[in-house]
Amino acid sequence: MNWILELESRGFSLEEVCEEDLQDFITVEKLSHHRYVAQHPEFFGPWNEAVLVESFHQKRKTTFFKKVYRQNELAGFLGYDEKPGGIQGVFVRILPPFQGNGVGTLFLNRLKALSRQLGIPVILAVIKTNPAFSLYRRLGFEFFEEQGALYFLRYPAQMKPADGDSRSK
Repeated sequence: MNWILELESRGFSLEEVCEEDLQDFITVEKLSHHRYVAQHPEFFGPWNEAVLVESFHQKRKTTFFKKVYRQNELAGFLGYDEKPGGIQGVFVRILPPFQGNGVGTLFLNRLKALSRQLGIPVILAVIKTNPAFSLYRRLGFEFFEEQGALYFLRYPAQMKPADGDSRSK
């Protein structure tokens, strides 16, 4: 089943992100990551709204950056950027009341399928104390580097199918 149809069957929908979503983005970022930032002040320092504003504008230039809603209520944001060396900048921010409904799993499985289609790895970073690390490992992502408070993981690239253009799906 198409991952977006599966998402919709769970009561969620995706919408394009626009400039007017900046404050919602900042709110979601703070609500979904405040405890991790507090756990690693030596790495993150205090919340810096200018950094979040810049992050928002950079994400708007990526391959995929969407708002997630559940019944007209903002549930979070998803994103990634497709580069020649891999699918990078993977961004999963789901607000706590909406976590545990499979949104992140569906999205990550979509990225794994895209990785197989394109023959490039998925590369993501996760804060060491974030329980999502276990989800990523369970889904087949492999640890490859540690930097400060972050772990970097990779879903290994697979060879493209030999029978034609894999982008036609």
